Amino acid sequence: MAASALNLPGIKTQIKAQLDAVIATTLSTNLSTNVEKILKVNPELIPIQPSFYPCVSVFHESKAISLLDIAKNQDNGKREGLIQIKIAGILWNDNFADVTGDPADDDCEILMENIELVLRQSDTTFAGLVLHSKPTSVTYHSYPVSEDTHFRVGLLTLEAKAHY
Repeated sequence: MAASALNLPGIKTQIKAQLDAVIATTLSTNLSTNVEKILKVNPELIPIQPSFYPCVSVFHESKAISLLDIAKNQDNGKREGLIQIKIAGILWNDNFADVTGDPADDDCEILMENIELVLRQSDTTFAGLVLHSKPTSVTYHSYPVSEDTHFRVGLLTLEAKAHY
């Protein structure tokens, strides 16, 4: 058996399709505005313009590789990959007028919970591209744009395991 490669772009496409299917329903439930776009790009490359937000973006962070068997050469050896996929939920808040609360905090937390729910209820093998996947953590971040405007970002880590 010859070596094969993981279809990393295909995995992102499958996750995007799962999120696209529920963009106006589950994904946007209880948010102050509906999610505008689902992207497959590192968030650093998303244009800084309000019409893109809120949005969700899927990108790979890393892949750990381990050998599964003893083979006579690298080409014949079976591998296991543990893929770290990040799903960013990004909100634009340009009405931060009250120091006692930030409406983007609530929206970001709700969005990330909605994303996790979609991932738990959808095909965790991404059409057979991985053996299984599971959300493992969510972190929250802020990025100031101006005195009254900032981004609120949730980063969900999704681990997927594949043999190849």
